[in-house]
Amino acid sequence: MPAEIAALTVPGTPPSAQVLYRFAAAGTAAQVRADLAEVRAALPAGAVTGGQSYLPIRLQASESLAPIVPFVVAFGIIGLVMSVLIVSNVVSGAVVAGYRRIGILKSIGFTPAQVVAAYVGQVVFSAVIGCLAGVGIGNLLSVPLLSKTANVYGVGVLTVPRVSAAAVT
Repeated sequence: MPAEIAALTVPGTPPSAQVLYRFAAAGTAAQVRADLAEVRAALPAGAVTGGQSYLPIRLQASESLAPIVPFVVAFGIIGLVMSVLIVSNVVSGAVVAGYRRIGILKSIGFTPAQVVAAYVGQVVFSAVIGCLAGVGIGNLLSVPLLSKTANVYGVGVLTVPRVSAAAVT
């Protein structure tokens, strides 16, 4: 309660409050200093007792993540290579399993391009269904993780943009 604030402060200490400002252009230390000077000039003398830029904290966070990035990229590339190998293995397995069917299709007049198109159509149909299901399930599973992240960083609500979900599919 406001009346209890006096009991919590050391006698003789002036009351204070913390105000966090977000500047429109704060990409460099010079821009942050200029904006902070503008705030100091706009407020009464002594109102601003200190200021701190987010840039050193951002630099420290990016430096702590930098060693991890090559591993994430390497495992991402390995995952893509493995998925290509798995898909090619499944397709070759389907061709071997359908060797008799391919012969029948050729005997009734299908050209080699039409036979390939029939098999590619089967694979693409399954792949599209898998992609749509994966994006949907991934978005559903990301909601609790993003809400926890937003809560930790105090940034409001984080969601997966619909544009990125559409681009993935």
